[in-house]
Order: sequence, then C-alpha cells, then structure tokens
Amino acid sequence: MQPQDFYASPQLFGDISARLKPEYETAQHELQHKIVAAKLQNIIAYSVNSVIKVDGRIRSKTAQNAGMDSKRLYRLLNGQAWLKLSDITGLSKALGVNLVSVAEYQGKQPVTSHNSFGLQTERTQLRKSHTNQRVD
Repeated sequence: MQPQDFYASPQLFGDISARLKPEYETAQHELQHKIVAAKLQNIIAYSVNSVIKVDGRIRSKTAQNAGMDSKRLYRLLNGQAWLKLSDITGLSKALGVNLVSVAEYQGKQPVTSHNSFGLQTERTQLRKSHTNQRVD
C-alpha cells in the first residue's frame, strides 16, 4: 500500500481537505503505524506544495536541489511513494523550511504544529517585509 491508498479520495493527497477512508479512522487498526505515516506525509506534502506555490518555484528545480529526480518528487507529493528521512532533509534544505517541525507526533494521533498550515501566511509576510524595506 502507498500513502494515498489510505485516503477516501487519493487524488486529494497533499491537500488539507484529504480524509482517510472510514475503515482507517479507528485507533486500533492493525496498520496504525502506516496510517500515521501516511497522515504525516500528507501534511508534509501540503507544506511542500504551499512553499513551491508561494515562492513560484519550479518543481523540477526543487527536486534537483533536494537531490531527487522530478518523478520521485511528484510521487512523494501525490502519495504514490513513501517518504524517507533523506527526502525530508533534502526538501527542507532545498526549500529553506524545516519540514521536521511541520508535524508533531503525540501519542497515537499526529497533531499538526501551530505553524504547519500557517506556513504560507508566514512566508508571504516575510516576503512582504523584505519588499517593503527601503534602502537609503
């Protein structure tokens, strides 16, 4: 099974509106470790997509800077391949974002960090503050 296979609408993987299939929502499911990993990857995919969109980046260049080919990046962001730690560190470096802190794991349910979905707003505010600075 791939991460997107746990979701009711696999094409929504990497979006905050993506929801698990009902059979995977129970806390005692035998695949709980994979379900949690899929949820975390969904949050990370959303964050990566947000940064790429806000910064107007090119996906193929982002993939190259992260040390992977563009096909792998596509598959990761769409839940068609499992994310590895080396992917997270490569993407963090390429995007200038600490993707490790995007999601926090507490107990049996992933909890999104206070910053994970505010990433787009925070980066936009940073960009505006740099644009509005005067050079005298």
